[in-house]
Amino acid sequence: MAPLGRVSLVMVVLCSPASVKTQKMVEPKLTPKVIFGTPRHGTLDSAQRRKCNTAGFQDDCPRVREARVRRLPGIRKTFAARGIEYPPAEVLIRAFKHEDELEQWARPRGQREFVHLKTYAICCKSGKLGPKRRLGDLQVPEGFYHVTGFNPWSSYLLSMAINYPNRSDIIRGHPKKPGGNICIHGSCVTIGCITVNDPDIEELYVIALDTVRSRRTKVLVHVFPGRMDDKGIRWLRKEFGDRSKLIEFWEELKVGFDGLEDDRIPDRFSILQDGAYSFYASSIRWRSLDPGLEIAVIHAPRKSSHADSRFTVVRVDPAVRKLALMTASEVGGSKRTAPQWSRDFDLSLVVNAGMFEDDQSRATYFMKNLTHVNNPLIAGQNAFLAFNPIDGTVPPVQIIDRRCQSFPRLKKMYNTVIQGIRMVDCRQKRTWSTQNRKWSMVVAAMDMKGRVLFIFTRSPYRVQVFVDMLLGLPLDIRNMMYLEGGPEASLYLSAGATVVEKFGSYETGFNENDDNQEFWPLPNIIGVVKIGSMIINSHGMEK
Repeated sequence: MAPLGRVSLVMVVLCSPASVKTQKMVEPKLTPKVIFGTPRHGTLDSAQRRKCNTAGFQDDCPRVREARVRRLPGIRKTFAARGIEYPPAEVLIRAFKHEDELEQWARPRGQREFVHLKTYAICCKSGKLGPKRRLGDLQVPEGFYHVTGFNPWSSYLLSMAINYPNRSDIIRGHPKKPGGNICIHGSCVTIGCITVNDPDIEELYVIALDTVRSRRTKVLVHVFPGRMDDKGIRWLRKEFGDRSKLIEFWEELKVGFDGLEDDRIPDRFSILQDGAYSFYASSIRWRSLDPGLEIAVIHAPRKSSHADSRFTVVRVDPAVRKLALMTASEVGGSKRTAPQWSRDFDLSLVVNAGMFEDDQSRATYFMKNLTHVNNPLIAGQNAFLAFNPIDGTVPPVQIIDRRCQSFPRLKKMYNTVIQGIRMVDCRQKRTWSTQNRKWSMVVAAMDMKGRVLFIFTRSPYRVQVFVDMLLGLPLDIRNMMYLEGGPEASLYLSAGATVVEKFGSYETGFNENDDNQEFWPLPNIIGVVKIGSMIINSHGMEK
């Protein structure tokens, strides 16, 4: 759309049930009296226009006033049928270009989840599937936006402007002419906007306007090429498989799509230096499995090249659960897979206890359990997972950072110590340097309440990207250390009726695929048991 009060020559797509055609049209000087030759309302004087220009006073605008008379009874009925007080706390609009559908969502007051209210037909569109990148390309944008203004004397009855171009569009689009003036409006004509029938824009406009002026919240607008469920993304890959950059962009949008689909809560996001969206769950849904044992599955803020781009996080409360180090060198026998370790020693959770050497037994760094020392060498790495305290003067579990703490003193106060690569230091800063290799991985972390987090991803990431994503999530990570990566990375959980089996696959330079379908045997693992359960060490059975 051209700015208000200007005349410009534009390409306008006119849509009707019978045909869709492109014509050159001259947009007239905008007056409320004439909209494409159709009388709408009497003229407004300048004072009335100024009053109309403020969202809080748009009841004085003839079109808004009439829209409210026509649509508000039906709106209230729709909200009442879903048990939502009107106006709601927040609204969200989702548009799907391929399906020609637009959804209205609302968040009830006092709740965090959004509720789907209604689906409208997009009655006209221009361009093709894919994002808008420059002025005049007739493309409808794709991405994550919000409403920035309400126009009660639009050439298209009523219109809501969105914040295109956002920062992602500016970075990725034409450096000087990315385009702009993108709206949701009526009249079934478009030059890159999202357009609906006049009764529908009246309804959408009134709901959004009432919510904004009542709650002072943004109206979120998410625009997708189509429905980004598994079926939809498969279709896009099939139809556009030769356009890898476009598929990569859509995979990025899918993360934001999945957030609302899974939790009914839109994920927060930031925009990275390359223009990519990086999503962060506004909250994490923990599922309690047993006392002291919880699990959450989180959509990764960034899409990976392989697998499902999800993190599995198991949270352990050391007040209720006890960590146990199990090594083949101590208990006898050979390597076992994580399920075998769990079954043989009645462990509810099993993860790697760190990397190991070519002899398939000795840990890469220092590792000791009571009097048994698997590897006596204290290497240069700065993180030590310590548990099994000698007395109650220290926490039951902690990750010692020897750059911030006295490791020689603390080492003497724990029966079990495992050295590893520090990923996050005591100031909650990433310490892993930038590198291009990526792999599946499992890590250990402590949160601010002293709980242990074991975090697994099958999807490969560069480690610095993985760490930054975790620090952006509401996990309250205090510090973190690396355990293992590639196909050896393992997490096995068995609690009541719940069994979770996670094993890695991808590793740059070693196994560059997502084909691994089984647990690899491990010589050293960390297990979790209830406090009071029996554990095995070189001296026999001990509590």
